[in-house]
Amino acid sequence: MFVDDEPEVRSIARITLEQQGYRMIEAEDGVQALKTYNERKAEINLVITDVLMPNLDGLGLASRLHKINPDLPVLLLSGHVLEEDLWAPGNARLRYLMKPYRLVDLQAAVVDLIGPPAKDSEPPKPTA
Repeated sequence: MFVDDEPEVRSIARITLEQQGYRMIEAEDGVQALKTYNERKAEINLVITDVLMPNLDGLGLASRLHKINPDLPVLLLSGHVLEEDLWAPGNARLRYLMKPYRLVDLQAAVVDLIGPPAKDSEPPKPTA
């Protein structure tokens, strides 16, 4: 699932990740993302989220998601340097990508967190 309050950013991410073979679910803020995750958690194996968003920011979303599923990888996207305590040993499934990021770096982070997309006859598993 890809979470960002800017539709253009979600659109670029969708094109980039779907060209790589991933399926993407979108959410416009943390509140919508949390609701979507609760409804579709079996389909979501990675959450990529902007940090600064209205209603529920990316850090709050990551915290709530990890209470539901501590093994869910979350990739935080931010134009600001994040606190070092986020990278404590308990946060092994939490990663960070500094904005502006290159699309190739986004793709590499996704592959690093969940592996390459499935290449068999079944549709690719959802990712972001």
